[in-house]
Amino acid sequence: MKKVLLVAAAFAAALSLRATTITSNGTGYDGLYWSFWRSGGGSAQLNLLGGGHFSTSFNNIGDTTMGKGWNPGSARVCGYNAGVYSNTAGGTGGMYGWQQNPQTEWYVNEFWGSQPPQGSGATYLGNFWSDGSSYNMYKRQLYGSSPTGNVYFWQLNSSRTSQNSKGVNHTINTGNHFYAWKQKGVPFGATFQGMFFDTEGWGSGVGSANVTVW
Repeated sequence: MKKVLLVAAAFAAALSLRATTITSNGTGYDGLYWSFWRSGGGSAQLNLLGGGHFSTSFNNIGDTTMGKGWNPGSARVCGYNAGVYSNTAGGTGGMYGWQQNPQTEWYVNEFWGSQPPQGSGATYLGNFWSDGSSYNMYKRQLYGSSPTGNVYFWQLNSSRTSQNSKGVNHTINTGNHFYAWKQKGVPFGATFQGMFFDTEGWGSGVGSANVTVW
């Protein structure tokens, strides 16, 4: 047992030594594409742990999105395991991305904090089945920050009818959500930008996550 504990401790120490912590807005690669953005007060950090593994934390945050995934995004089956996800205020955990032509922000929400995952003022579009769960779909138009500056854009949400389990392997088939939104006739940009498993926080919340994506 002592030998096992020593090996585990050595592994954890090695992992911490190779971790890179991100606290400034930007994107890059660490086995997979990563993205970090924050605005307003409070603090947030993204810890890059190699491959598809990352952890995040935020405290009293105005607004943040951060995680790992792919650039450009695409219709694909994304695997993930969220060993930890907590959030005391607004924000969600799940696949997230942007499209252009027209500018579209989209979410597939697997977890969320104390606020409704679709935000306020959203129009309900119905529900559909994917990856073993029913998802409710919503749309709303917003004005604000986007990858191309402050613009009007459409925001689309697919939210599980109940939050998913933690510490278990799951999949998100993004193509199913793209198809379901398009079937409702909502604007969906033709050009893919980055998409990633997002651990979002807003509304002065406190939260943390530890996720692996593949």
